[in-house]
Amino acid sequence: MISLKKYGRKWHIYGDEKLLLPWAENIENIPGTMIKKNRNRSVLRVSSEDGQDYYVKRERRFHFPFTQSKAEKEYLAFALLEEKGIPCAECSAWSASFDDCILVTRALPETFRELLKYWYMKPETDLIFLQKLCDFLAYTAQAGISHPDFHAGNLMTNGEDIVLIDPVGIAETEPNSSPEGGMLIPLAIAFGEVPMKEIAGMLHNSGLYASETEAHEVLLQVEKQQHELIDKEWEKRKKQILRSSSKFATEAEPGKFYRNSAWFTPLLKYPEDILEVQEFSAEEAENIWVESFRDQLKKKQCERIPVIYERNGEKTKISFLMEKKYSFFYGFR
Repeated sequence: MISLKKYGRKWHIYGDEKLLLPWAENIENIPGTMIKKNRNRSVLRVSSEDGQDYYVKRERRFHFPFTQSKAEKEYLAFALLEEKGIPCAECSAWSASFDDCILVTRALPETFRELLKYWYMKPETDLIFLQKLCDFLAYTAQAGISHPDFHAGNLMTNGEDIVLIDPVGIAETEPNSSPEGGMLIPLAIAFGEVPMKEIAGMLHNSGLYASETEAHEVLLQVEKQQHELIDKEWEKRKKQILRSSSKFATEAEPGKFYRNSAWFTPLLKYPEDILEVQEFSAEEAENIWVESFRDQLKKKQCERIPVIYERNGEKTKISFLMEKKYSFFYGFR
């Protein structure tokens, strides 16, 4: 590690300082691709003169000089994962002032995708990969690491390797071969597709549980908790679904919504011969449309998946997928 003062602030760098060039010269106007942004935080993907791409996360957060900044805490979390041998993103640099902090992580190769996207982009269930995911969860738990927000959005994969990208809040615990159910939440991607007992067998094969029965009981609890959370937040989700800014669907034109993919990507074109159009009252159509998303979130099988919702006065048209083979895009295979 090297520490240096550059561009008016102190940087802690794990590698070559070229990774700061040219984007760090003006952090108020960083040249790059905006990935996320809200009032207090932004994440950009930038290109550096060392030939690599990086993610730059800047957060407005006050801290006293004698306390650890959030950026330093995140770096230490990455360092702990590396020490334990758990595959994770590489923290390349961090910097903190009294009112903000910056964390720089090295971008993974383009072959890596979000776990959710990787799983649903394949037309057939990948049981070999699911066993790898069970092995990854087992290794993490047995290494003595707990994570308060462990879910598919925190994992990336190329089908062979699985990498944790957000270690915020991780803690070192006693190595445990039977962790709490929260560590199994990433397996929810397979619920409703792969029989629960089969997933339990994979967890047993990974060495995480002493028996398939024990693993099965924990998985049932995870599923129950996930369903309870979905129901608890449903009224809020229900309102989001019919907004033009919804992540669940895209309003391509006024009153006409296209269902997004399971990884929230707009899919605005369908071959005509795979759709069946039906007309309903406005109330009935809205119920069919929004409830299909609750079924998707809960991983319930659905014979007809509504993919286009079009308001038309007192009547509303819904286009359903006729062929089941296309439905893996939406959380069903």
